[in-house]
Amino acid sequence: MRQKLGVHEIMFNDLDFKGAVELTARCGLDVFSPTTVPAHAFGVAPAKKLLKDAGLLPGTLGSMGGFLVEGSERTFVENAKKTIHLAAELGCPTILVTPFGRPPGMTTTEGDQRTVAAMQRVVPLAQAAGVRLTLEPCHPVLHVQVHLNTLRDTLALCAQVDGLHVLADTSHLWWERTFLKDFKANVTKISAIQLSNVSEEALRGFHYDRPTLITGAIPMTSVVRAMDAAGYTGYYEIELIRFFPQRPGQMQGSIIGLPVDECERILREARSWWDTLFI
Repeated sequence: MRQKLGVHEIMFNDLDFKGAVELTARCGLDVFSPTTVPAHAFGVAPAKKLLKDAGLLPGTLGSMGGFLVEGSERTFVENAKKTIHLAAELGCPTILVTPFGRPPGMTTTEGDQRTVAAMQRVVPLAQAAGVRLTLEPCHPVLHVQVHLNTLRDTLALCAQVDGLHVLADTSHLWWERTFLKDFKANVTKISAIQLSNVSEEALRGFHYDRPTLITGAIPMTSVVRAMDAAGYTGYYEIELIRFFPQRPGQMQGSIIGLPVDECERILREARSWWDTLFI
C-alpha cells in the first residue's frame, strides 16, 4: 500500500500559507504540514477549509521549543498550550518538538534534564487534546545548538516521559550505523518522519546542506523502503531547507526554504518517485 507523502511548510520560502497549500495540491501530494505563525495568521477555520478543498490532510505542526533556557518554564508552557490547541483545531496528529537553542556551556546532561522536565509538563496536555508531541534529534553539526543528536539518546529521553514520541528526520540520522536497526526496534515510538537528503558535494566541501530529496549522500529509496518494512504507518513529510554561514558581525547563520520553481520541480519529481516505491 502506498504511504502518504507530504511536505512541511518551511520548505516554501516565497509563498504564503494559501500559496503553499495550493502548490502542494497541484503537485499531487497527500499531506500538508503547517507552521504555527502562518497557520494562526491565516485563521483556523479558513485553513481547515482550504486544506479540505485541496484534498490535503494536515500533518505535523511545527514547531514547539524554547525550553532549554533557565527561567523560561512558564513562557514555554503557555506557548505550548497555544500550539497544542492550534494543532487540535487544525486536526494535526503530531507536533514537532525541537530542543533548539542550547545555551553556551550547557552540558548534555543538563539539556536532557531540562528537556524531560519540560516534556513532563506539556505531554499530558497534548494527550488530553488528542495530539502527539514528537521530539526531533538533529545532526551533530548542530550540536552547539541542539544537544540531542542520535536516535538512541532521543529514545532514552522518551522512555522517561510517558506519551512522548520521536520525529525521525533522515538528514539528521542517516549517518548513524544503527539508525535503521534502532528505528525498526522502536518503530512504535516513531510518530513522524521528515525526508530530506544531504548534498554529498557540500559535505565534501565541509558544508551541511539539504536542498534535495532523491539524490545525495543518503540512499533515500532503500532508506524509505526499510522504514516502511519496519512497520511505520505514519506520514512521510518532505522538508528541504538551505543552510548559510553567518555573515560578519552575526552570531548565527540562516536557514531558509527554496524558491517556488525549485519547490514545484522537486515535489513533482518526488510524487513520481514515491509512486514507484510501494508497488
